[in-house]
Amino acid sequence: MSLTAGDALSDKVVRAEGEARLRDVMSEIQVRGASHAVVFDAGRFRGVVRLLDTLHVAPHRIFADLIRTPAVPAVRVDTPLEEVGLSIHRGGAAAAVVLDDSDEFVGLVTYASLFEAAATEQQQRLLVQAESAEQRFHSVVDYAAEAIVVIDRGGVIEAFNRAAEEVFRHPSDEVVGRNVSMLMPAPYQQEHDTYIQRFLDTRIPRCIGLRREMVGLRSDGTTFPMEMHVSEVRDGGELFFCGIGNDISERKRAE
Repeated sequence: MSLTAGDALSDKVVRAEGEARLRDVMSEIQVRGASHAVVFDAGRFRGVVRLLDTLHVAPHRIFADLIRTPAVPAVRVDTPLEEVGLSIHRGGAAAAVVLDDSDEFVGLVTYASLFEAAATEQQQRLLVQAESAEQRFHSVVDYAAEAIVVIDRGGVIEAFNRAAEEVFRHPSDEVVGRNVSMLMPAPYQQEHDTYIQRFLDTRIPRCIGLRREMVGLRSDGTTFPMEMHVSEVRDGGELFFCGIGNDISERKRAE
């Protein structure tokens, strides 16, 4: 859904009565880090003063005398953000006044607040796209025909797909967060963490990066032969190891 003027109202705006003097509202300007002052007379909107234009103005000057020309353009609260930007540009102004359907003042959109809203929308769109891509990835992994087990550099299981649940006969919530050695019989249980550390220290693979046969341990204590390919995966600054394998009991019996 496209953003509108109402989504980009600036919070760096001060309200001033037309007869107020610059020095009388300076503290509020500084606290808010304001870029504009919206000027009213008896509650009715008069105009906008860009505070950048007041830097060399005597502090006793009143705001009503500082209203800029050309006038700041006015837009409806539901005006698409792109049109708001065009209105500001065409008017040679630095902001646009936002009005509701009753022509009541709602707020002000400045170039800064417009760009901030647009950037936030873009970030949210990218986040949604990333989350959607991640969901698709997890769906592919979860329903893959081969068992997939992902561990961190400490050997802790991070992901365990449905095929892995069937092969090892463990539901994923029983294994995620525990050491992968629980899926191995002795003596491999005791040796596995040493394999990882040796690889990290030497970068010489014994099983990482290779496809090899190994022995798996099911939840009922029985063992079975499996073929597993373990690869190194980096996600940002994090290091993981992804094992993809199959139960090869049938093949072994046939041999």
